[in-house]
Amino acid sequence: GEGIGDLLESADAAEACARCGGQLELDSSDADGLGFTFCAGSVSSTLPSSATRRSSATASPCGEGVGDLRDSEAAETACLECKGPGAYLDFDMAANDGAGFTYCKVVVPSQASSSCGEGIGDL
Repeated sequence: GEGIGDLLESADAAEACARCGGQLELDSSDADGLGFTFCAGSVSSTLPSSATRRSSATASPCGEGVGDLRDSEAAETACLECKGPGAYLDFDMAANDGAGFTYCKVVVPSQASSSCGEGIGDL
């Protein structure tokens, strides 16, 4: 349930953290001011200190993380800043042993529209 932004209200993040025996906490100073939600008291926590959390948060600057982060404003902003216009958050429910994972993706326009003949390049 850890990731960039305030995920304290995310049911998916809370559930993932609870499965590890922890409780979600937010450090709003991490991730260049976007904040980082971490699972405190977790038996499997790999983020024991603020410095470690910060490096983990910046390792995924595109708003990606465990759980469904599509409603996270910080994750959406990070995704757009990372990959530009057309970027969006996509949730894969089956990833991460059932906890799910949110990916930052970019819409790739098709070469030509079959209905209007519009597209990229010299058609």
